[in-house]
Amino acid sequence: MKQFSLLIALSLFCYAVNGQNQIVDPVTFNYSKVDSIALKFPKKKFKSYTEIVAPLTDSLKTDHEKARVIFRWITENIKYSFGNKSTDADKVVKDEKAVCIGYSTLFKEMCNSAGIECEIIEGYTKTTINDIDKKLKKVDHAWNAVKLYGKWYLVDVTWATSYFDEKKRKMVKDYDELYYLTPPGIFVKKHFPKDKKWQLLDSPMTKSEFVKPFVYYEGFFKDSITALQPNNGAIHMKLKDTLIVKFFTKIEPAEVIIELGNNQFAYSPKIYSTGEYYFIKQKFDRAGDYKMTLYSDGEDIAAYKLYIKE
Repeated sequence: MKQFSLLIALSLFCYAVNGQNQIVDPVTFNYSKVDSIALKFPKKKFKSYTEIVAPLTDSLKTDHEKARVIFRWITENIKYSFGNKSTDADKVVKDEKAVCIGYSTLFKEMCNSAGIECEIIEGYTKTTINDIDKKLKKVDHAWNAVKLYGKWYLVDVTWATSYFDEKKRKMVKDYDELYYLTPPGIFVKKHFPKDKKWQLLDSPMTKSEFVKPFVYYEGFFKDSITALQPNNGAIHMKLKDTLIVKFFTKIEPAEVIIELGNNQFAYSPKIYSTGEYYFIKQKFDRAGDYKMTLYSDGEDIAAYKLYIKE
């Protein structure tokens, strides 16, 4: 199970506990007790989400805890399945399966039932090098925005539940904390809403700014990389040129792999360092289309596509 600690402080709110005001940040709040309620909730077949909401949330007094227990119940009990594309929340509960629209619909309906405002957001994603410079025509994903104490927060229940394994070509169940109340500046690296207001940014990103950069993976945020250059995800070079990639981080990148085609040939550049600045230099002895992936501490950081010509 992946653990991810979000260190960016967002707005605080106060609520009363035993007559005293407590200051709480929904992002950094310790949800361990709340999660235990969701994980220990009775395992049985339910016919409707309304059967679940009340007993799941009754012991909780605050909206951020209720939203969290709903989120964790869904990630624990609903399996990703390409075969169940239903937008009916009750059918998702009955079948215990869903795709993104089913996950986001169920989260919205359960939150609304608990008195929490929640919306479904549709848009585009960027998860592989094939998404670099792609045309954003048809939406390919759905997620949520949940309102807690007058402020909107972003949630992707689907990606918190499972990830797509490119090699196995299937979804793999693996809980990821990153996608609960994710800071907008991080969320927009991989999610581009159809309606720009749901970026929740003071200065919304354009489509070009979304599709052109390299692909961000979870390790990029976990390892607190402050900059990676070049920014463009598609790099065009000639054989006589030297590829230079720079990292700025306090955690040493572990490995860089550059693969030609379907791993027909690979380079493993040496990583050099100067303080918090790391870099690689690589020359190529054969032309072709390459995928370059950066790794650190066992996790993917980022990926580029390289076009090397004679």
